[in-house]
Amino acid sequence: MSDAQTKRMSDLLFVSGFPEGETLYSCLHRNFEYSRVRDFPAAFKRAFHCKPGLRGTPTNIGEIYAAFAYRFRSFDELIAKNTEYPLYLKGLPEEKKSQLIERITGKVPGPARPTRPPLLFGSSSETAKYCPECSEQRRYDLGFTYQHLRENAPYVEYCPIHGKELRSSNVQLPLYDLYCKEMPSAYQRERSIVLSQRIWTCLDGDQDSSQFEKAQVIETLRHAGWLGENGRMNLALFIQSFSAFFAGSFSDVRIALLCHEEKLVHDTIRALLRPDHGVFWLWCILFTWFANERPCEKVQQRRIPSEKPVPPTPEEVSSQLAVHMSLKATAVAMNIPASALTILCRRYDLPITWRAKKIDKNLTEAIYKAFIRCPRRLRMPD
Repeated sequence: MSDAQTKRMSDLLFVSGFPEGETLYSCLHRNFEYSRVRDFPAAFKRAFHCKPGLRGTPTNIGEIYAAFAYRFRSFDELIAKNTEYPLYLKGLPEEKKSQLIERITGKVPGPARPTRPPLLFGSSSETAKYCPECSEQRRYDLGFTYQHLRENAPYVEYCPIHGKELRSSNVQLPLYDLYCKEMPSAYQRERSIVLSQRIWTCLDGDQDSSQFEKAQVIETLRHAGWLGENGRMNLALFIQSFSAFFAGSFSDVRIALLCHEEKLVHDTIRALLRPDHGVFWLWCILFTWFANERPCEKVQQRRIPSEKPVPPTPEEVSSQLAVHMSLKATAVAMNIPASALTILCRRYDLPITWRAKKIDKNLTEAIYKAFIRCPRRLRMPD
């Protein structure tokens, strides 16, 4: 943007202000009309270096801020309150967030979004959406209405405040969007409202939105038992439970396929656990939602090492042997295996034999008498 163009934009009549939450496209469109700028597409292209559209993630913000936005808020507040970049910052590691801000300050030759969904899974940004009651409330409070970031954020189909489906500013949505959306059931409508509320939370940037940061999502998975202390997880069980949890939750086919495509979930989890990779912000919302409401049932509990039993002293073993006069009986009385008692006796040099190993005269006579008393039928043949 040349100096003359910048001066021309700064001379526009911004009589209506620049409310928080309004898109840059909406602000320029209104004020261009007030200033009687006839060729709005050409003026928009000079400002944004692209054709007119919702453009929730514009580039060249530095020049736009220097041209007119400095009158209303600081540069950081402009990015936080009037763009969709707070959404995309959720899935980025900390070192890449500052790089993104530096990048979008100037003109970006190509896509400015750091992360994006797979091809054909993205939400259309060609048609503006609005809630009739919210729009009427803005007209009552400010005297005009505008395109709000929260209502035009990707995948937002319902107004969480009034619970009503958002309307399109055009007569008909793009055909691709129409084919991707089915008639919602009551359950799908309820789940879509919850999703819209969480997307609004990410855009507002309040304290509750910190739970959707990439690092916090990993901690939530670890707290729920899906991620072990060693950084490993049962991916097969996680993918199966994740898909079952969101089964039939959304009437938008694109979100439904995101939740049920095993390879997409697998690759996203791998990227989430890598410290230098970013993930699409919608995954952060879905993973946090799932982990908070469905903790892992097979949480491996840490084994507490049992205390080693203290072996009995030589005096205790000797006294028990003197009482029971048998190795087996002594082992039963002391509640230890007979083999362990034998080892203890050998360690303590304790005698465990109560019968003579040699047959003396007395034992010979006792055996002979027993043989005489034995019935004849039991004797061995001569």
